[in-house]
Amino acid sequence: MKKYISAMSAAFLAGTLFLGACAKPAETPAAEPETTEETKEETTDSSAALGGWTAYTDYVQILGDEDKAVFEKAVEGLVGVNYTPVQVIAKQVVSGTNYAFLAAAETVTAEPKKGFAVVTVYVDTEGKTEVLAVNEIDPANVLVKDNADDPNVLGGWEVTDSGKVAGIGADAEAALSEALNGFTGVNLKPIITLGTQTVNGTNYRYLCRGSAVTENPVMTLYVTTVTKGSDGKCTITENQVFDLVSYG
Repeated sequence: MKKYISAMSAAFLAGTLFLGACAKPAETPAAEPETTEETKEETTDSSAALGGWTAYTDYVQILGDEDKAVFEKAVEGLVGVNYTPVQVIAKQVVSGTNYAFLAAAETVTAEPKKGFAVVTVYVDTEGKTEVLAVNEIDPANVLVKDNADDPNVLGGWEVTDSGKVAGIGADAEAALSEALNGFTGVNLKPIITLGTQTVNGTNYRYLCRGSAVTENPVMTLYVTTVTKGSDGKCTITENQVFDLVSYG
């Protein structure tokens, strides 16, 4: 069963980030309280407040030339929103390959709105590309899974591991680093900061790669929330499996 982190929801990109939920069939309340290849502008769009959350928009591109070419070929002709690939976060072998790209998104409007989305691209055995879905990641309302132990939690997807951080920011990095001290059960590696929320302190929400501390760990994507209290103490208040199947 899927659910959302936080009951607060807003249409940040007002439908422009969603192009459909189709997928190539495989054959087989948050608590109240940077390695670069190409650096993008470091601006956090303070106007993009979502239920008290502000989308984080800094990132660096970390992907190979071949993957970048796949993405650019697939999105050619899309209008209304500019998408820039950040990382390949998962792949799925079908009759060809499905790619789940973490992408930066910016609306082509007088006052551009920025954020992140999962862009799912299918490449057939002849190299032809097709965009299957584009789904916004709303930092205030992230789809997550209830059961991290579900063997089908990835739905045939395999999470990739670049070993690099795409964008996190110094404050968010320090908060996560402190919060991970003593945290057990899952080994987490951040990919990007999705957003921040000012409360009685600060909440930080991240997309992370992670694997449970088990005999045969499987790399999974997690949505991790860290609360930095007014006393400066940083604690992981939520850590749930990212619902890759719904975004893909």
